[in-house]
Amino acid sequence: MDKLLEYNSISISFEGEETVRDVSFSLNKGEILGVVGESGSGKSTIIKSIMGILSNQGEITEGEIIFDGKNLTQIKEKEYRKIRGPEIGMIFQDASAYLSPIRTIGDQIVESMRAHGKVKKSYIKECAIEMFGTLNLRDPEKIWSSYPFELSGGMNQRVSIAMAMLMKPRLLLADEPTSALDNISRNQIIEELLRLRELYNTAIILVTHDIEIVSTIADKALVIKDGAIMDYGNAKQVLDTPTSDYTIRLLNDMHSLRGQKYTLGQD
Repeated sequence: MDKLLEYNSISISFEGEETVRDVSFSLNKGEILGVVGESGSGKSTIIKSIMGILSNQGEITEGEIIFDGKNLTQIKEKEYRKIRGPEIGMIFQDASAYLSPIRTIGDQIVESMRAHGKVKKSYIKECAIEMFGTLNLRDPEKIWSSYPFELSGGMNQRVSIAMAMLMKPRLLLADEPTSALDNISRNQIIEELLRLRELYNTAIILVTHDIEIVSTIADKALVIKDGAIMDYGNAKQVLDTPTSDYTIRLLNDMHSLRGQKYTLGQD
């Protein structure tokens, strides 16, 4: 498989305090990486660093991020803007915070697409309706004309996925996209991410605190705690034979209702 992303020995500090320490992983085209850890572990910081949207206090102090042969830590903001959207898309934990409550979904999609060039509204709508259909969203015309408050939380999240995919980015970053959703919506999101990979060969980095989602969707797994790697590798191998006590605890939490226990180095 062709290498798309290399995250090499990255350390990140906020106001002088290190929050990510010497983290490395790689991603091939069409591959799904699950990044799992508890709140505050640094996993969202990792994908924000790839997107180039760390806050002003955030700084990459060591390492390099190579995307399609280009070192993202060395490029200027003007060049980064050409990458965000067309090359790397992102969906956030809370779609309601991402979407404006006073503008229709259609208007927001038009604005997003036109930020990258002059495109006719009719063409944008045609593409959006098609993407809604690809993701099995019912009544796409109604969605186009709706305000976010008229849609459920799960539907807003699915719409945000469609918006992120309109420019067919090669890499999609998903920051806790299912954490605020019920089980039905959660499963719909998982199915849609898998479908996008199948249709467009989209590589996906899925950040989550739910290790069960990683076991369902991911090719690779990265377990992180306090900004440091606890486990990393093939997802099945990481989840079947974890090497850290922390990963074992996450797995035991997941399986607590099933009466199943993991021990260090379990085969």
